Amino acid sequence: MATFLIGLFLMSSLYLLVICPIKQGLKTQIHKKERGFSTETMFFEEIGISESEIKSVHKCSGNFSNQIVIVKFHNGISAIFKPSEGECAHLRKNIKGGTYYRRERAAYLVDKFLGLNIVPPTTIRDIEGKTGSLQLFIEEAKEGINLRFEQQETEIFKDQLLIMWVLDLLISNSDRHVCNWLFLGNRIFAIDNGLSFTEERNLLNSSEQYDEELPESLIEKLEKRINDKIGKNILKELLKKLLSEEEISAFFYRLDYIGKLAMDYKRIPFWAREN
Repeated sequence: MATFLIGLFLMSSLYLLVICPIKQGLKTQIHKKERGFSTETMFFEEIGISESEIKSVHKCSGNFSNQIVIVKFHNGISAIFKPSEGECAHLRKNIKGGTYYRRERAAYLVDKFLGLNIVPPTTIRDIEGKTGSLQLFIEEAKEGINLRFEQQETEIFKDQLLIMWVLDLLISNSDRHVCNWLFLGNRIFAIDNGLSFTEERNLLNSSEQYDEELPESLIEKLEKRINDKIGKNILKELLKKLLSEEEISAFFYRLDYIGKLAMDYKRIPFWAREN
């Protein structure tokens, strides 16, 4: 009995003196990352597709505007590769062909900056001598067209669809339709973001979501980020590798404008389109 009590005491002491401080340290590290825009967290998300050994490459056949390639890795995950040279050059007058892949990456960076987590990890990689965007493939996800109306009306999906809509306003995405986003369980994923980041500062006007009340969590994130000078500078430096100065300037203008509208009105007013 005495031996058992001594053992129990030693185990308790070990937990209090060693394990607890370690756990607390890990919590502190996590909280530090949550407070700021960290490129470290992006690296860990992307490493599965940016550095893993490729197992197979398969070009998709079908009615796609741009070339789509499915890449499978030895680690068991898959990704969608969109090579620059496979882009249709004339999809938009104000977006140059051959740059869509960089805009896919830019949309992911903005998503991470805001903490929305609806754009799958997206990087740029050379595959079989071609440069393009590489985005994590969400296994078993369905296209938005398959989401039933009664599901769309639930609070969890209404909030996420509003978040995606605001993201599209921010990045000036002119190509969001029911086949350009996915859902799996209760989560949605914003894919196909290549037709984004124009030089125009005006907001898109092809939506019925103006004047709808925004989720409080989104308003808080926007308020946090429009006042985050360090984070904005980090993002700006990352975007310089992907977009023109005019496109970057227009994005940050929209970010501040939309963030202020969200804070003041808790929604994006319909009149705000002509800013």
